This record gives sequence, structure tokens and C-alpha cells, in this order.
Amino acid sequence: ACSQMQMTPYEALHAATAGGAQALRLADVGTLSEGASADLILWQVHDYREIPYRLGTPPINAVWARGIRVI
Repeated sequence: ACSQMQMTPYEALHAATAGGAQALRLADVGTLSEGASADLILWQVHDYREIPYRLGTPPINAVWARGIRVI
């Protein structure tokens, strides 16, 4: 999204999480809140704006799916 559509890192992350969930009318997806589905990625970066610069080698530290760590 950042390199092909000139979106900012914030816009791209929002579109992939809360924005996408909102478009699908999924209230408990795309946010960190009590009772929400716990699917998340822990990135190994100092700032979220680093993520688009690591294209091809994403600095993923851990992944949780439905509250269970899978990576």
C-alpha cells in the first residue's frame, strides 16, 4: 500500500486492521480491546513507520491467532 498506492504507514496499517474491519461491519476485529479477537503480529521495530522499508523481509517477532501464539 505504501509503495504502490502512496499511502502513509499509518494509513496502510489502519486500512489493514480497523479500517478493513469497519468496512466489513466487524466491531470486534481490528482493535485492541477487551473481548476482541486476539489475532495480532508483534513487529521487531522501534517505530511502526519502519515496517514499509522492510519489504520482503518483514521483522516479525511473534504472531497470535485467536489468542494462541503460533510463531
